[in-house]
Amino acid sequence: MKTPWSLTTRHKSAHPGAINILAALRAGRAVGWTRAAMFFLVAALQTLASSDRSFAADFYEGKTLKIVTGGSIGGGYDAQTRVLAGVLGRHIPGNPSVVVQNMPAGSGIASVNHTYARAAKDGTEIGQFNRDGMLAKLLGHQQALFNLEEFNWLGSPASYSESAWVVMIRSEMPYRTLDDLRKAEKPVVFGNVRSVLIPVLRDVLGANVKIIEGYEGRQMHLAFERGEIDGIGAGYDTIARDRPDWIRDGKLRFLVQYGSGARIAELPDVPTASEAARTAADKELVEFCELSLTLGFPFAAPPGVPPDRVEILRRAFDATVRDPDYIAAVKRANLESTPRSGEALAAAVQKAARTPPPLIERYKQLASEDRPK
Repeated sequence: MKTPWSLTTRHKSAHPGAINILAALRAGRAVGWTRAAMFFLVAALQTLASSDRSFAADFYEGKTLKIVTGGSIGGGYDAQTRVLAGVLGRHIPGNPSVVVQNMPAGSGIASVNHTYARAAKDGTEIGQFNRDGMLAKLLGHQQALFNLEEFNWLGSPASYSESAWVVMIRSEMPYRTLDDLRKAEKPVVFGNVRSVLIPVLRDVLGANVKIIEGYEGRQMHLAFERGEIDGIGAGYDTIARDRPDWIRDGKLRFLVQYGSGARIAELPDVPTASEAARTAADKELVEFCELSLTLGFPFAAPPGVPPDRVEILRRAFDATVRDPDYIAAVKRANLESTPRSGEALAAAVQKAARTPPPLIERYKQLASEDRPK
């Protein structure tokens, strides 16, 4: 009796460890198996699949999955991580408990370094990365001791396809458009939380602004409320969640938006940074900056985790972002939910790694702490 090759083939989109029973049946028919033989084939394969799931459940049962995030407590990275952590465990066989640890040092580089080199390699510890921290290696940052292409990417709960990182000023300021900001007689004072996008606003898009560094997210919001600074940049979802009155009461004026390259529904009259770029080289730089935004809130397992556990975590991530309880929690928190798979994240990281050196060098100058303020 011929044996169909599919008996030993595992389907990439199936549950971790599950056998592609349908493909095996098709192969069995092709070699002339009887219905009785087919019946025993299905029974055997279901037993194998159940055994694989039981093995995974045996591993995770009673264990704790730790997520180390590069975000500060209360910030956007932290919010996305904690909402996902509240549901993730139920989609992992064995239902481990899930805890979150914040590690924001070094603009998030510390959490990426930790996940790469120090995190447990058995599938019980994963990282959620700050996007700027992720790109530090690509930019030659000496503290970045990791290789992005070696991580096992699990997915991102959001990809900025329906949200944006927005540049805003207090509404009592006389400037109504980015062009007005370009023509300002004296620099408008902007606070910044180590984001390259405010230097891009000034040095690429041509706005006349002075940049004050050193804030943390909520400190900067307080400084903005007190009138110590006149402009800031932040995720639209972050402002909608943490300062909804700013939007409701017209305390803000939005001037430009970074993200997927398209205007979001909430800001149809605000130009994108790509639209505002004045040369092809400037647009190319803006699009590279936006590539990091579209990575969203990336989750990854360390290098060296067994492939079957990586697959378990990826499929658990995919199931979590489709879970009605998770979707409801995201809506309550005013967070974006536009998930990207681990495979899509890996492709985006590879694209970033192929960025031309001259473009990287220009980006490095804008991101440097030694740049003009």
